[in-house]
Order: sequence, then C-alpha cells, then structure tokens
Amino acid sequence: MAGHAYDGWGRPGPGEAVSSLARLYRALHARPEPAFEEHRTAAEIAERCSRLGYAVTDGVGRTGVVATLANGPGPTVLLTAGLDAPQITELTGLPWSSVHDGVMHAHGHDMHMVCLLGAMRALTAGRARWRGRLLCLFQPATETGRGAQALLGDGLYERFGRPAAALGQRLSALPPGTLGCRPGQRFAASDILSATVYGTGPDSTPTALATAIARRLRGIPDGIPDPEIAQVGAGVFAILPESLYTGADRDSGARGRAHILINARTFQESVRTRVLSAIVRAIHLEALSAGTDRAPEIRQVRSLPGMGNDPLVTARTLRAFAARGMDVVRPERCAENIAMGQVLAATDTPACFWLLGGGLVMPDASPDGAGAPALFCAPALIEPTITTGVRALTAAATRCLGAAA
Repeated sequence: MAGHAYDGWGRPGPGEAVSSLARLYRALHARPEPAFEEHRTAAEIAERCSRLGYAVTDGVGRTGVVATLANGPGPTVLLTAGLDAPQITELTGLPWSSVHDGVMHAHGHDMHMVCLLGAMRALTAGRARWRGRLLCLFQPATETGRGAQALLGDGLYERFGRPAAALGQRLSALPPGTLGCRPGQRFAASDILSATVYGTGPDSTPTALATAIARRLRGIPDGIPDPEIAQVGAGVFAILPESLYTGADRDSGARGRAHILINARTFQESVRTRVLSAIVRAIHLEALSAGTDRAPEIRQVRSLPGMGNDPLVTARTLRAFAARGMDVVRPERCAENIAMGQVLAATDTPACFWLLGGGLVMPDASPDGAGAPALFCAPALIEPTITTGVRALTAAATRCLGAAA
C-alpha cells in the first residue's frame, strides 16, 4: 500500500485532490438505502447516466435503473451493480459513515456503482474502439434477493433485450489494485432458512434447544467428503420467555420460543439438496430428542442459485486484463453469493464476475462478539480501488463488444 496517500481507513492525505468518483463514493456510503427504498440513490444514478448520454429508464423492478448506449451493430453486453445496502449498523468510524442508523453499505455496492459509472464514462469516450450496445443495470434489493424477481417480473429482457454476455465485480479483501478472476463455479448458491423452536419443560427450554440445534447444524459440512463445497452457519436470536406469552400460547403450556437463522452456501446442486435435507432433519431430531410437544416451524427466507464464470467470456476478460497490464490472481471459490445469478439464470446468459481488491479493513469484532466482522467492512484504500475497478470493467466490456471496423 506504500505510495498511496491514503491511510488505513481510506482518508486522503493532506492537500490531496479528491476525484469526482471518490466524492460520489463517499456520498453514497454516507446515505445508504435498504432494499426497495433506494429512491435517492436511484435518482442520483439515473441523473448521472443521463448526463453521460445514455438512454435511462428508472423504476425498473420497482427501484432499479437501466441505462443503454447503442453504438452500431454488434453484441449487447450487460454491466451490473447493486443499489441497496444491508440493514446493519456501521462500526467503521469513517468520516463519511452512514447517517442512517441500522443501514450501511457494508458489501461494497457503493464502490460497485461508482466503478460502473466510471466505466460508462470511459466507454462513451472510447466508443470509436467498439461496436454494439451497452446495457447497464443498477439492480435493486440485491441484499434480500427480491430485486432479481422484481426485475424479471417487470420484463427486464423483454423491454431491454437479452445480452450476449454479462460482466461485474465484487469488492474483496484482495490487495488494492489487484483483481481475482477464474473460470468455472465461482460464487455459491445461498439458502437462508428460519426455524422457530418451542420449549415445554425445564430440560427443554427454547434457549437450550436452539443452541443445540445451531451447534449440530454447523457440523453438517463435516459429513461431506469435501467440506469446502458446503458451509452452514446458524445463529440463535429473538428468544421470547414464558412471561411474554398470554392466551392460547400460555394455555398450551409453551415455555417460550426461539428463532434460528440458518445460512447454507453450496457449490454443487447435489450437495445443496443433501445439505437442505440434513438441516430440516437435524432440527426435527433435536426437537424430538428434547421432548417438545410442539413441532418446529421451518420456512425458507431466501434461495438464490450459484453462479459460474463462462469459460469463453472469462478467457476474453482475462486477455483484456493482461493487455492492460493489470495485476490478476486466481482466487479460490467464494462462499459469497451474487444476487445477479438469479437474473442471469433466467436466460442462461454467459457471464464473468471477478473480485476487486480493496484491502478490506474492519473492526476487530461485531458488537456481540459473534458473527462475521466482514459485514462491517469498508475498503482500506479508495484509490487505487476505484481506478482499478473502472479499468477492469472498461477493458472487459471493450473486449466482449464488437471491434470497431
């Protein structure tokens, strides 16, 4: 990180000029909006896309923005970024921290938006080098997975055409200025389930039962030959004691209930089916063993498919990075999920998504001492992260579009 005038939290050095994209990044980070409430963000993005000369349609999939630019005959290439932020509290201490309690751009969508806008500007300036059509999508509600359904229900492809290829990037802990890209299954499928369990006696309180279930669920990957192809996280929350129960609940003898949130990440469909079955079976077996007289209630909160990088599109992307002299590493498979996978799966659009190094810096632990601190992260360096992201998207899009005559 030497040679860059930024410290560990991305602050500029004394007297350093801040680029317009960096200023926009800080503004977006300070004012995050959750799923389907991205009205201010979408309006800002739509205005900037329009100023760049793109044809802009807002309100797609409720709050999404689509911007297109035609430049002669050639393929349509989709570039994408998310608009929304997860509903968690920011702990970074940044001068541009979120001004909205309980909402933070913790997953890099602010950086993704800024880099996409920068690439759109560069592609407009360099349109003499390519032919075809750019389809730029700022996707709503990626954190909940409902944005993809809304886009498809709103006729995304019928209204704007089916792309020949899709490109995107995800902020990561790789060193700033570095990209991570590889072909094949890249991002995991994500299944989130919610289970409610009930306690009926002194030896089967909801707290004890839920804790036992969570411990058992986290051990499910140990029974799979390659544990790297599955991850199961489970946390206990919202424990309600007997004193809060009245009426039918109290009459039934309930001693309270506890909720368990389960997150399963898998890379193979056969393993996905096996893991989900194991989760349901483990919950019921633990409840039966505890002697509860009320069966657990299990529901699926979210289900998103995994996403792989198409060999041909990835090869073109890697050649584009090499031609620009960019620093590229071959990363391991990522247990994170990309909500765009659901949109692309609807038409089997070939895609390449890569990791954008930002050298993530985060607090030492979450407030309760549990969970993944990465949820509270921010890029260590705003630059060269923005510049690298703009160059990567520009280079990959130019390579996948038709060459100018």
